[in-house]
Amino acid sequence: MKKDVIKFIPFSLFLLIPFGELFIPPYLMIFPNSMPSQFMDRGERNKKFLNIKKKRDEAAKKLIISYPNYFNDLRKDDHVREEDKEVIRKFAKDLKKPYLLPTDLLIYKQIFKRYAQF
Repeated sequence: MKKDVIKFIPFSLFLLIPFGELFIPPYLMIFPNSMPSQFMDRGERNKKFLNIKKKRDEAAKKLIISYPNYFNDLRKDDHVREEDKEVIRKFAKDLKKPYLLPTDLLIYKQIFKRYAQF
């Protein structure tokens, strides 16, 4: 909602300036993301959300593949504390569960802060 209010400021300026409405189409061609979401039709909005969903799914697949390998390598690292190695073993075991929720990962928040590079 805040982004839409900020995006609406240039439109109001175009309306205040005499004959400023003529500059709205070129402005939208130069800055296509400046269109407030209220002016998007349903198809554009659905396309945008599908694109976001696709990017999230791709990122999740990368995380599912890369983080178990990364944390398995951490278990073998000499710089990792012994108590953290035990937590990492438990984490690797939990990652193999078929129904792991993102909220289940909150237990391992300290491990992510210490060793995971986001």
